[in-house]
Amino acid sequence: MQTTLTGAAKMAVGRDYNSVLSMDDEFVKLAEQSAKSTNEMLWRLPFEAFHMKQINSSFAKIANISSGEGRAGASTACAFLAHFVKTPEKNWLHFDLSGSYQAGTQDSWSAGDKGHGVMMISEILLA
Repeated sequence: MQTTLTGAAKMAVGRDYNSVLSMDDEFVKLAEQSAKSTNEMLWRLPFEAFHMKQINSSFAKIANISSGEGRAGASTACAFLAHFVKTPEKNWLHFDLSGSYQAGTQDSWSAGDKGHGVMMISEILLA
């Protein structure tokens, strides 16, 4: 079981893709369009309002890990981050850039930093 957002996202999409999590469908569409136009690979992982309820804690206001077995690790980790955002359901998204680093060589990439996602994020910021 992966307990970090990046670990859980990497288990879902590998190192070839970056992940985006958001409740704002239009913002995700912009991110997906930017990824496509910059030839970077992006995959949306689920993030819904109910994930915010899955980080409750008996000891604190919230937990930084999902409460209970079978919870979506990347989605509940995103819920933890979203807890600190005023309106996470609108104009907010989280990119997990696990695809920006390649542990070993493969056909598409050499080992090390590859910067996958930087052009996409730049395009979104300049839009």
